[in-house]
Order: sequence, then C-alpha cells, then structure tokens
Amino acid sequence: MATPLAANGQNTGAYERMADDASARTFDRPEIFLSLGLSLVKQDKGAMVEALIAETLGRHPDNPLYHAIARMIRSHKVPRWHAVMLADDPRNAAYSAAIAAVAPGRVVLDIGTGSGLLAMIAARAGAERVVACEANPVVAEAARRIVAANGLDHKITIHACHSSKLDRSMIGGEGAELVMSEIFAADIVGEGVMPALAHARAELAAPDAVFLPEVATLRVALAELDPPPFRPLAAEGFDLSGFEALYPAREFISDRPEALTLRTEPADLLRLDWSSPDPLPVTGTAQITVAAKGGRANVVAQWLRIEFGSGVAYENAPHTMPGAHWTPLCHALHAPISPAAGAPVTIGAFYHTDQLALWAA
Repeated sequence: MATPLAANGQNTGAYERMADDASARTFDRPEIFLSLGLSLVKQDKGAMVEALIAETLGRHPDNPLYHAIARMIRSHKVPRWHAVMLADDPRNAAYSAAIAAVAPGRVVLDIGTGSGLLAMIAARAGAERVVACEANPVVAEAARRIVAANGLDHKITIHACHSSKLDRSMIGGEGAELVMSEIFAADIVGEGVMPALAHARAELAAPDAVFLPEVATLRVALAELDPPPFRPLAAEGFDLSGFEALYPAREFISDRPEALTLRTEPADLLRLDWSSPDPLPVTGTAQITVAAKGGRANVVAQWLRIEFGSGVAYENAPHTMPGAHWTPLCHALHAPISPAAGAPVTIGAFYHTDQLALWAA
C-alpha cells in the first residue's frame, strides 16, 4: 500500500529514498539477514528463503560473512545425516540397481526425495514421469535446482509437502505404479514410514503398484558392549544415579564397533513387507528365541536387511559396513544377563508408529 506521500504524488523521491533505506537495513545488516532468514525457515517458506538469500548475496557477492550466514540459514532445519546418506555408495548402488529394473515406463512416486537422487535415478532409468515430495521446503527448493541442473525437470515434479498432503490427482491416471521411499531409520520404523506408506497405498498408488524397497527385516543378536553404554552416575562426589532412567536406551554401534561381542547368532526378529497389499499395522510386537553362546550380555544389537526386489539386497551388520547411512544400534538391557552356553534367550520387540523398544530375557 502506498504511503500518503507517494499516493498524492508529492515528495516521491524522498519516499523512494526511505524505501531504499529500509531495504538496506534488511539486506546490509547481517543480524537482520540471519534473523529474517531463520524466521522464514521456521515458517516453512522455502521459496522466500531462497529469494532473500539471492537478493542479499546479490548485494554482497564477495563478502564471506554473508555467504556463511546464507549457509547457516539453509542448513538450519536440514538433518546432518543427509551427507552420510548420499555418501553411502552400497546403499545408492542397491537403490539404483533396483530402480533400473522396475522404473522403465512407469509413473513413479518418490516419498521424501531429499536431494532428488532417487527421482533422478528413476528418470534416467526410463520412468514415464516422476512425482516427488519433500516435507522440508528448503530441501525441496534445493532438489528442484539439482533436478534442473541435471536436465531432468521435464520429467520430475517436486512438491514441497509431506506425502499425506498429496492426492491421486497430483499423481495422475490410476496413481503411482512404483512407490519409492528411503524414509525409514536405522531402527526400521523411524521417520514415519509406516503411516506414510499406508497412505500411499490407499490414496496414491495404482492397484498393482510396486513398492521399493519391498521388505525390511530387523536382525538382532544378544551382545555385550564393553565398556557398557555410557551412563554417568556420579560427578563431583554427588550421587546422580537418579538420572540414569533418563538416558536413552540405545546408542549407535558405529561409535564403538570394536567394543561389541555377539552372544547369540543373528536372528530375524521383525519383518515388514511393504509389497503386501494389506496395510501394515502401526503397532506391533514380535519375539524370537535363540541359543546363547555363553558370557555376559548387556545389550541387544540390531541392524537392517533391506530387500529391494530383483535380487538386490542391503545389510548393515555390525563390523561390516563402516560409514553406512543406516547404522547398527544397540539397546541397553534393563539389567545385564549371563545365560549359559546353549540356554534359550528370548528377544522381543514392540513398536508403535515411529518408536521401537527391544528387550531380552
């Protein structure tokens, strides 16, 4: 809305100078640039974030301070695991081989596209077209730029939203003929994969759609972590044992792979078949009995075996894949146990939506 000065045609030059001064305060003060950028990120205004950064860096193209702030803004809500995921060559190769076998000629839905890598692999493999979604709008904007830079924006459409905001009309036809995702965590149920894929099957996929991956299996073994999971119980002469219950039960095995000794053979505890036409329950339990090897155990070790179809599989067992994106985990037992060699040990799991608990007795 014009100010009275501008509206009646008087002192237009003074008004323009005032507007320029306000713009300078926005774009020429690093603290305002940072605060405004972070505010837009928190409001999920991805396109406005990029417009702000472009305008500011256009005014300060050679100033390293503004480039450093721009990186702070862009990365503010972007998880650090993106870099590890994109550097996981065995994971990328497994996805690429599986996608190449099933994508040609199909309409593809890529849930949680991130950098756009899987969408581009599908387009390169001959997909009819690819519809992708990414809930983080800053990441979605980056994916659009990446797709365009690779000359694939004529085949790939990226929506800056969660997959639950898509509908079949946004896919076209009878829906997606191939549904791809990588939105599961090292514990198999994290990142909301269960409700996302249930919604995709019911609302976004064609009746005979292929899901990739097809199956993910949680593999487990009773184990000893030595030294045990880090749980400081005292400091400066004070008893802090009352804080022990607040420590998380699990930690990444990759932090100390040499400290882990398996006390049973590996076993398949929980199998999620995403290729099944029946929806997977969002709450479930499983248990299995294995024979102990003897020795003390204080954790349940767990990792993933992912089956992509077409004979392609990926498994991140302990001590086998340093640098893997999906990292083996260990879950601390309520109390250490020492079953004799050959004694039966029961390992159990409980999951609900995106949470997993493991136990052994």
